[in-house]
Amino acid sequence: MKKLGWIGCGKMGSPMALNIIKKGYEMIVYDTVEACTRPLAEAGAKLASSPREVAEKADCFFTMLPNGKILESVVTEENGILAGISPGKILVDMSTIAPGESSRICKMIEGAGAEFLRAPVTGSTVLAASASLGVFASGKKEVFDKVLPVFEAISNNQQYLGTSEQSRVLKLAINLMLAGQLQLLAEAMVMIDKAGLDRAQAMSIIRTSAVGSPVLGYKTDNVVNHDYTPAFSVAMMEKDLDLALDYGKQDHIALPMCAMTRQYLAAISGQGNGNLDFSYLVENWEKFHGEA
Repeated sequence: MKKLGWIGCGKMGSPMALNIIKKGYEMIVYDTVEACTRPLAEAGAKLASSPREVAEKADCFFTMLPNGKILESVVTEENGILAGISPGKILVDMSTIAPGESSRICKMIEGAGAEFLRAPVTGSTVLAASASLGVFASGKKEVFDKVLPVFEAISNNQQYLGTSEQSRVLKLAINLMLAGQLQLLAEAMVMIDKAGLDRAQAMSIIRTSAVGSPVLGYKTDNVVNHDYTPAFSVAMMEKDLDLALDYGKQDHIALPMCAMTRQYLAAISGQGNGNLDFSYLVENWEKFHGEA
């Protein structure tokens, strides 16, 4: 694959594409917000006028978009991916979308003679910038093997899961657990505050205890400093928990913790704070108890 493309140069997509360019790949990029593509152009990327142009000029191209509705629009619109894609090309979608949406898009892409690989990621904007994400993909194994060198430019862990929507389901499961863990942290922090403990010291002990996890490390500064600048917003987590709940309904899977946490996120959005980092679950619970 000599020519790569990237569609969706937001908070995650831009640093990911930049890390690929740094590895010497030729790349053409597109985003509806021109300012988002400027850092990539400065690094040597060519700018496309439409998704169609990316599909026409790239051998393999990536999408990193907010949701499945937007991805489907980018695929099907007049100057979209289907208008420019041709047999033998590869579309790698790294967005978080529903398995059903992904399956529909796969049929469209494969119907045009091209290949479709699902490859969501784990990690924040900080890990995207440091090329330390995790990538887990599903689709044809031979397509994964072709794209693996590019994945290695943006991540330190690459996993192949299966031939269809396995990676989509795992991504939703992971985000369900992330949201639930932050709500549990919220409840714990109220206990800690009421006891008069130093929250920075408490977070240090929690992170190195049996319940410690990477996300607690990532969110320590947010919690200690009451700074909820978004790395992953409440609104985005709401979207992902909705996808998980929809999937649960289809397969008759009970997800009570997911449903409860989703309601707490809805309350935050109802207060006008949906743009804050989802770790605001902690602040929200503290305010409920008069501790913030």
